[in-house]
Amino acid sequence: MKLIPKNWSKFQHYKDRCPPWIKLHRDILNDRVFMGLPTASKALAPLMWLLASESKNGIFDASVEELEFRLRMPALEIKIGIKSLIEKGFFIDADTMLAPCLQDAIPETERETETETKKERETKKNKQTGSRLPDNWKPNIDEIEYCKLNRPDLDWKVVSDSFRDYWIAQPGAKGRKTDWFATWRNWVRNQRRYDTYTNAKDKSRREAMEVLTGKRNYDESIININ
Repeated sequence: MKLIPKNWSKFQHYKDRCPPWIKLHRDILNDRVFMGLPTASKALAPLMWLLASESKNGIFDASVEELEFRLRMPALEIKIGIKSLIEKGFFIDADTMLAPCLQDAIPETERETETETKKERETKKNKQTGSRLPDNWKPNIDEIEYCKLNRPDLDWKVVSDSFRDYWIAQPGAKGRKTDWFATWRNWVRNQRRYDTYTNAKDKSRREAMEVLTGKRNYDESIININ
């Protein structure tokens, strides 16, 4: 006996045959007919769906002998489970199907596509080609904490502003990254320390700027900008 799952071509599309996974729709929890099946039938159904995924058109050998071997289940449990699944229309006898039904059950090869959500497709594309930093980018909690923990000498707000301005301005592929958190970590690590200067004049200029911007009180340092 050859069986095919109901609406197989509608709910299961694969780029290649025998995929490592099949789609199990959550709506089945609200299907009163399915939930009213005997326990043996509900346990057998997903295993038979997996068998269907091995073939190009979803049709598989559902003889008791074959299922007993493939599923390692007793013949009696298989007979009980299959009976209700066929009676309730969850599996259709492919040997007696009308031609239109069979045609509907066979997906056209040229139309087969991976059933991915829009977000999944964008994620895959970003992993392959990278993405640009959003114009309104701001560091998240993890990025802020990384800066505070590894570079306590830095002002994360100042660093994030320079990070955003620099990468937004980068053209083409140079401005695309596959891992912006890793890029942020490198940026933070490579920031020049506030207490490292090439000469005393640089330091005095910095101190003067800190006073002017309110980061340092005038009486906390002697300013020399000559």
